[in-house]
Amino acid sequence: AAQALAAGANLVKVEAALARAHWGRALWSHMQGAIPTSGVDPNDYLINNAAAVGYAEDVIAAIGPTDDWKFTLDFASASGSNPQGSWINSRQEFVFSDAYAVADNSGKAVRRDSADVDNDGITTNETDIVLLDPIDNIPDQGAQEIITAFVDNLLYAPLRVVTARELHLILAEAALAEGGAIGEFQTHINHVRALKSSDSPLDHTPWLQAQALLGNHPEAIDMLYHERMANLINMPNRRLWDHYRFGVPSPRWGNASSAVVNPGQVLVIGQSERVSNCFILGTC
Repeated sequence: AAQALAAGANLVKVEAALARAHWGRALWSHMQGAIPTSGVDPNDYLINNAAAVGYAEDVIAAIGPTDDWKFTLDFASASGSNPQGSWINSRQEFVFSDAYAVADNSGKAVRRDSADVDNDGITTNETDIVLLDPIDNIPDQGAQEIITAFVDNLLYAPLRVVTARELHLILAEAALAEGGAIGEFQTHINHVRALKSSDSPLDHTPWLQAQALLGNHPEAIDMLYHERMANLINMPNRRLWDHYRFGVPSPRWGNASSAVVNPGQVLVIGQSERVSNCFILGTC
């Protein structure tokens, strides 16, 4: 069906979207059972869906494993703004979590670096990232790139639908879910690490299973979580389900929140909306 509707670059977009859709549908079905409030074993929630894997492999084969390809929805003054850009960059109703970046003095925007905080010999005006790579102990270059580009584009930041990095992460997760395909996992996770280093001042060291066994690198499941966290920023549905299935609550969740007490909740309404929306307060 995809081939009948698209060709070339459009076919790649369609197949990438199908990979993401099949993966998301498989995750939704898998997460319908009760999720424990503590002691979650993320290995129980890994996804290995044949259709998602097949489409992801087709796209990677078409673009090549070293292409940092992105399927985005683009915005411009002539066509309209990105609502996320309005909410975060303009109206400042939301700010990136302090798990990712440092807020400025207003608490409503990401602080800019004014020094060579990366120790790379380059003083830049990049955003001040606190999410550190677990191997290199430097600001994660994927998070740095994504957040800086989003802030720099103000109202017109492109909206990522699916990327080569996410496709590699789908394939890496499928390899882990198989229980023994560590070599395949290592290949795909290191493609992600190389892609996010390609246009950055710093490179990320490849993850090696041999080093993980020695305790020098994180375990594979922890590496998967970190790379999903760093490369799927601004994709709330991905991040929310990862919090649940990896057993890593957001630092913003209160102990009595439904996300903690009854994990698996979706369509969560943020605190700023709960205290200002008259329909929620009953004052309209």
